[in-house]
Amino acid sequence: MISLSRYSKPRRAGDQTSGGLGKLLRATTALTRIELLTRETLQNSWDARLSGSSPTFGMRVDRLTDLRRRLLLDRIFTDLPASLSQIHESLKSPQVHAIEIYDRGTSGLEGPFRAFEEAPRGKPNNFNSFVFDIGSTSDSQVSGGTYGFGKTATFQVSKSHCVVYWSRCLNQSGEPEHRLIASALHDPYAEQGVRFTGAHWWGTIVGGDVEPLRGDEAEAIGRAIFQSDFGVDETGTSILILDPEISLEQQRGSGLEERVPVRTVAHAEELVRQIADAMAFSAWPKTTSTDGVSTPMNIELHHGTKTHEVATAIRSGYSRWASALARVRAAQGQQSSESIESTPPGVIREKIETIRLRPNASLRGSGDPIFGGRTDNVVGHLYLVASVRSAETSVFEVPRNRLCLMRSLAELVVRYDEVGSFDDDAVQWHAVFKPTPECDRHFSASEPSTHDSWTPRAAEEEVSTYVVSRALHQVRSKTRAFLTEGKTVGRSGERSVRKVAMALRSFVPTVLAISDDQASSQPGSRSSVRRRGRHTAVTDLEVISSQRLPDGQGQELVVRPVGIQGESRIMGQISLFARSQDGRMELNNSEAGVIWKQNGVIEGHGRECLLDVETDVHIEIRTHVATAVEVVLRGEAV
Repeated sequence: MISLSRYSKPRRAGDQTSGGLGKLLRATTALTRIELLTRETLQNSWDARLSGSSPTFGMRVDRLTDLRRRLLLDRIFTDLPASLSQIHESLKSPQVHAIEIYDRGTSGLEGPFRAFEEAPRGKPNNFNSFVFDIGSTSDSQVSGGTYGFGKTATFQVSKSHCVVYWSRCLNQSGEPEHRLIASALHDPYAEQGVRFTGAHWWGTIVGGDVEPLRGDEAEAIGRAIFQSDFGVDETGTSILILDPEISLEQQRGSGLEERVPVRTVAHAEELVRQIADAMAFSAWPKTTSTDGVSTPMNIELHHGTKTHEVATAIRSGYSRWASALARVRAAQGQQSSESIESTPPGVIREKIETIRLRPNASLRGSGDPIFGGRTDNVVGHLYLVASVRSAETSVFEVPRNRLCLMRSLAELVVRYDEVGSFDDDAVQWHAVFKPTPECDRHFSASEPSTHDSWTPRAAEEEVSTYVVSRALHQVRSKTRAFLTEGKTVGRSGERSVRKVAMALRSFVPTVLAISDDQASSQPGSRSSVRRRGRHTAVTDLEVISSQRLPDGQGQELVVRPVGIQGESRIMGQISLFARSQDGRMELNNSEAGVIWKQNGVIEGHGRECLLDVETDVHIEIRTHVATAVEVVLRGEAV
């Protein structure tokens, strides 16, 4: 097996040291290293996806075997200078771990593989951009990455600041080709009177420059070092991060953290937990289906041989966020309304806002098409929803009472804004804002290198500063208005957030049969009869008993329908209300379910059911949220 050769970049005029790149990232983001690593590599994989496919993005944490450690030390990281002694120390430890990040169904690191070689116009330059270039700008209108600094996040997680890249892509002849190269971004140093930037690559030295190892030899080393192989005709990229570090709290409650290398099973489990949280925080849009069948991206997470069902957990924990995103997509024509799931349980109020701008004549005459060809002045859409805070549990700490700002087609989560909250913590809210695809470039231009905020004045063009500034002002203003409206009792027929908050404190079922004049009767009683047109309305269904269901998740009523005027069947009707000191509100089908049974057979679901008279009816009432329930029963002749 061939060994790679080291190339260390000499210091030239205008060069930035590799150590300074890490400081630049840390200075511009509040994200942790694991969060930054996860979101940057996830977005890089999304940007490299093949047309018409759902790519796979995965991460694996595992201890390096003795064989893999020897291969990395003897064949990859050869000829180590004194400044890179940490690589040697890491690989000598039998407990050293690694993070393997991989994507499949992507284009891989295609394009020219020599740093000085220019890609033909309109052709990809992925290899040079990802491996050699720092600070390059993407021209793509739909990609999440624009600066190229984010790739340094992989080095920041590694104690020895080194990674190995293995990619399978199509070469210039259209044939699949394996490429392998290693890299380290470390502190600057001097050797034999020559200054070096601290950037190193291990590959094949050709004409005094470095290139990746290619072909069968690259494939052989890749398969020996990496655990995720390539399928037949499959392209993509794998990254091995050597000796990852995690941040641990020094003492409970101290707020002080220390970085420690992963050397134990407990540390590895904590690293996997942090990665899972970071995946959920940034990747939930990629697990949200656009057609009700498939997801935009397949997300995987492994700890050694153990597979974590992280995608399923994300969909469960972030279901309310996903519901909001689906409605924004529908407003922008990116998803059909038929593929949107029904409103989640507990929703009190929801609203979709269209964000429009009215630029003055000077901006319109700047020559820059502000709205990208749109004639409706729309720059984005905002969806707001208030709901009951349910008792649902999640393995993640899911954001709530936040405004999620995200890019358009890339659906990169930029940040979660704190705008406000309701007075009662029994009610929560979520909001999602996305620019239109035509206006996304303005928001991209306002992002820092870590893509985790929108700063209007950071944009180079005045028109972009205007669009982002005014759009954010509208979005936050409309969000505050939505929250303010929720703190007051609504007009007749609207649902009051305050009432629901009071009603949903605990599940204390109250079973009442209420007549039309609101006089209640207790179980075993009967009430009046009145005429409604040619039908006879029966409001005196006899309640025989009431008890909690065996699983404790609802209430069962036993009711006896009483026939009138010789009728053998009647239409049973039920209404359910959340009850509080401020009044009551009717619960809809998404908040409470009803099953009707006679003679042990389910006769129907919902608010009405055709029933035989003089035969006991068992009515199961299950609420999807914790609530005090008032039940109103009626029967009508058919």
